[in-house]
Amino acid sequence: MFLQWRFTGDAIQLVATNLDLGKFPDGVWGGLGTAAATVGKSLMHVPLFLAVAIIYAVRFPAALVGYAVSVLASVLAVWVALRFTPVTAYVLFTLVALMSIPRDSGPRTSRTLAVIGLAQLALAWSWPPTSPGFEQWLTAVLPR
Repeated sequence: MFLQWRFTGDAIQLVATNLDLGKFPDGVWGGLGTAAATVGKSLMHVPLFLAVAIIYAVRFPAALVGYAVSVLASVLAVWVALRFTPVTAYVLFTLVALMSIPRDSGPRTSRTLAVIGLAQLALAWSWPPTSPGFEQWLTAVLPR
């Protein structure tokens, strides 16, 4: 909502135009399970995020809580019916992973993360996260 307010000057428009906001068609708890599954599917496209999570789980378990905030916030956003696409999840989780790589990672860990990052790039090319807007952009950029 903050970005919508910054770029349009109207923070209330999101609430006024999104009639599903705050409605739970699957029930409150059923909707939470659906939201978690949606975010979980999005995380399958971002192995780098999962690899950095493993590093935190092994080396800095307490920091894993802070690292997981983006996942919890995404589940909450899907749960209350805010706009959430696999493409935005891909960008969000990739940026969080890149910014969260520990500075004191050794050369072996750095090489492993680099290989996982390259694998993620190959995965994005062969199995891209899709959304309607992304599909339109992709066909405009890469005509068939």
